[in-house]
Amino acid sequence: MSGRRQSKALSLVGHQDDAGDARDRRHDDHASLLADRSPVFWNLVGATLGPLLRDLETVFRGQRDRGKITFDWNPAWSSLLTISKRSHPFVSFLAAPYFSGATSHFPYTVFSQEPSTESKSSPLSITCPFDMDGDEIVMYLDGIPFANPERAAKFIIKKLFGLRPS
Repeated sequence: MSGRRQSKALSLVGHQDDAGDARDRRHDDHASLLADRSPVFWNLVGATLGPLLRDLETVFRGQRDRGKITFDWNPAWSSLLTISKRSHPFVSFLAAPYFSGATSHFPYTVFSQEPSTESKSSPLSITCPFDMDGDEIVMYLDGIPFANPERAAKFIIKKLFGLRPS
């Protein structure tokens, strides 16, 4: 190969390496932003769920078979979040987030039948990824993107308690 062709070939390979390096940097930046912002977004969802669930329990109070709603979440200790209700509508919700860069997500499991019934239904388990849309974090619930933690929390409640969107 002539010196000129070899130089041109090396130049092309160098540009390809530069493009690959830039792509790797963008991926690393994306993963870093996701790892940093996913827990913050999740904490805002959890902080919003508590008051919304208390309001919902107030609405249910006094209605037949509308028992206590249990909400367990302590962000200082764990990202795990649970919501349960032992009377109609029966709810058992468990969300366990996993924050690790490009794979930040949380699976959630819902048991929709009364815990004491003979024929238990299989739990519904869905993985909900976090992603970046430009500079904004987005959480996907059942394939629907949420960039607003309050809207995400309201969607969770509507889904769990069978409420119609307002």
